[in-house]
Amino acid sequence: MPSSKWNKRPTARRSPSICIAPAGSCLPFYDGRLPYRLAGVARWLDLDPLGPINAAGLITTAPRTIGGLYLGRTTFQYGQLGVIIQDDWPSPTAGVQIWVTDPFWGYQAFNFGTVAMPLDENFDTGQLTSTHIPNYDVRQAWFME
Repeated sequence: MPSSKWNKRPTARRSPSICIAPAGSCLPFYDGRLPYRLAGVARWLDLDPLGPINAAGLITTAPRTIGGLYLGRTTFQYGQLGVIIQDDWPSPTAGVQIWVTDPFWGYQAFNFGTVAMPLDENFDTGQLTSTHIPNYDVRQAWFME
């Protein structure tokens, strides 16, 4: 232990603080590397002659759940457009799904599948696009911090 020039006796040092709580209780409620909420845009275009759907909107998700789930939705003229993002922590991936409801088709969902999400970078899905028929049947999403 160190001593000073005037006090030749060693001085006691404080020990570092430690958490003596049950295992896991010192951890935050969610992974601190990921944002509390996400914001982004989703678009669902289906120009079917029987029941066309042209929905797009800015969506801010609800707070992240303990399981790593982000949910958000917006209302458009005749239905709702929503997003479900599931963080696959500790792996650097996330699952992205958009859904739409309308009076003619009811509930429809489209899954973009697993998206690479590096843990050392900000949360950004990048532009996800799926085109079944060009300019006729398109699904798009882009969400970030």
